[in-house]
Amino acid sequence: MNGQGLVLGMRLLARPVGCVAVILVLLVCCKTLTAEPVEEPLKPVSVYRMVWNDEFDGPALDETEWEYRITTRSDPGTKAPVSICLPRNISVVDGKMKIQMKIEDYEGFANTCGGIITKKRYKYGYYEVSARMDETERGWHEAFWSAAGGNWPWPEGVGDQPWFEMDGFEHYGSCGPHTVSYGLIEWPVHRSVSREMLETDIDLGKTYNRYGMEYTPDYFAFYFNDLLLQVVNISDLGHGDMLLWLSCVSTNTGIAKADGECFFDYLRCYAIDYGSPAYQKRKEAMLARMMTDSAALDPEAVSQGADLWIEAENFVSKAGWQAEQDTGKTFLYDGKMERSPSPGILKGHTNSEPKPLSWQEKTARTMIDIPHAGTWKVWVRARDFEKTAPGSRYCNVAVNGKYFEPRMGTHGQEGQAWQLAGQVELQPGPASIELIDSSQFYTRVDRLLLTTDPDYVPEGPGNVENVKHTMDEAQFRSAQPTE
Repeated sequence: MNGQGLVLGMRLLARPVGCVAVILVLLVCCKTLTAEPVEEPLKPVSVYRMVWNDEFDGPALDETEWEYRITTRSDPGTKAPVSICLPRNISVVDGKMKIQMKIEDYEGFANTCGGIITKKRYKYGYYEVSARMDETERGWHEAFWSAAGGNWPWPEGVGDQPWFEMDGFEHYGSCGPHTVSYGLIEWPVHRSVSREMLETDIDLGKTYNRYGMEYTPDYFAFYFNDLLLQVVNISDLGHGDMLLWLSCVSTNTGIAKADGECFFDYLRCYAIDYGSPAYQKRKEAMLARMMTDSAALDPEAVSQGADLWIEAENFVSKAGWQAEQDTGKTFLYDGKMERSPSPGILKGHTNSEPKPLSWQEKTARTMIDIPHAGTWKVWVRARDFEKTAPGSRYCNVAVNGKYFEPRMGTHGQEGQAWQLAGQVELQPGPASIELIDSSQFYTRVDRLLLTTDPDYVPEGPGNVENVKHTMDEAQFRSAQPTE
């Protein structure tokens, strides 16, 4: 979370304006924390030109344009073989590309499925598919996405330089008929750049829906049935050309419940002149929308005491933790969209089995300034998963050398939620804070709150960060156990 709307308002306040203008700006900032509404950009297909498409209207797959996916998947926890992609599961029927998914033993794999990969590489442009998911909740993972290479292992050098995976949609095995995911993943560091879940009243297994990705030198955007879902900042990512994948797999042991099938009606690829006036006008509108798509904070989240709001991703020393974006959510009902944007988080290690790490390797550290002496309650907002191994992705927190035993990220709710770690007596001056990656299993921490109000219970994302992160090794007080 970055409070960009507040930053925008503070920049406006820095200008020499009259008192009325100052009051208006304050009201706008305090109510919305986002930029002013902007004109909705035109649909990509109205300004881009089509450069290649496959409508799947031939008698069979065009193998001059496509390569079959022949990769395998193993369970991320047990490492047991789960699924294998086979060319025999791909067919073209009635103008649709069909992927069959089967529960059958094949060379030790419990399931067979399939996919296709473009032979041509693509970079900037707009890419759209029309797809229908498996009709019932049978646990298969359909996707429209991209990668730097095709079937692995990749040739030497492919994927070595920074690049990012584009997920136009991922329909996880646990999604059901009304939910789908979209987002970006940075490689080779494996960092989530953006990730959101779309929840809709449309049955994705009974209807064909359009999923679009707009990749430009200046921004990235996701679309669903021509509706602009999100605009993402990709200025700090490696930009490269990609292969486009249409596929379905099974990702976890036992998640697939019955045979299934999914369909792709078409893939269409578009291009635009990025130096043209049409693109420059579009760019301005899209960058403005990108500002409004940032996670908004709540300036009215105030206790009866002193509050110190702390962004976990801003810790000075992150050790083995990584700053990235967590999953947000978009709701689309009756054609109306509401967004709960993805927050910036600090993510711990991603080991399927905990490994013996030193305290330094698993502990993120920072220091903040305490304004006055008192008893401070310590709250942590971390993520848990209601249905997928709840309580298994946890960490502990320490303040000024005091280690709190309660595990953070074990609240049992889906998504981010606050938990009370404990309380600590603090004096004015610098205080040390540590996040200890106790589980070493995809721990995700959004924010922390230190408050002197003994009765305050934070809700939602909370207020704007109001501390400065520093580090002084000579003064840092650690909870590290002595040998």
